[in-house]
Amino acid sequence: FFFNDTATTEIYTLSLHDALPILEKEKQSLKLQLVSKEEEVVHLKKQIEQMENLEKNVEILRQYILKQSSLYNQIIPLVGKKHTVKDHKVKIAAEDWQIFFTQMDTAFSGFASKLEAKYHLNDEYLGLACLIFLNVKPCNLQIVYNISLSGISNKRKSLAVILDVSIDDLDNYLRTKVI
Repeated sequence: FFFNDTATTEIYTLSLHDALPILEKEKQSLKLQLVSKEEEVVHLKKQIEQMENLEKNVEILRQYILKQSSLYNQIIPLVGKKHTVKDHKVKIAAEDWQIFFTQMDTAFSGFASKLEAKYHLNDEYLGLACLIFLNVKPCNLQIVYNISLSGISNKRKSLAVILDVSIDDLDNYLRTKVI
């Protein structure tokens, strides 16, 4: 049995004929969307590059601000090097700490003021918190405070208690939660 209906064939032909322009319009619309998304990606990449450059500039500015402090300039040569209290001594006057706190505030969105206001830290603990934030290692902190490593460990523990954080979380807390 063979069925040949010309009317059905004409309907299919017309339907296909009608569908082709619709598909072409859909294809053009998708191409335009793709071009738009590609332009958006290019724009976002430029924004990322600008933000990275801004972050670099902020870091340069922070370093410049901190270098104005005699305290910072005494400490930075020690960072990353193994020293003992016998090898090197740092003499820091009270006014040097105050200048340093002001510069920390300027460079890091009020870091020192926020800590002092929230926890009522004295200069000794505020200075310790700032130096920990700047990643000054315990072997270099002992030079700043002119005490042994165990003395620095005790000061860090006391600061952790004041800030109500565990000693293991102290550095991370100062670097991520204060500002």
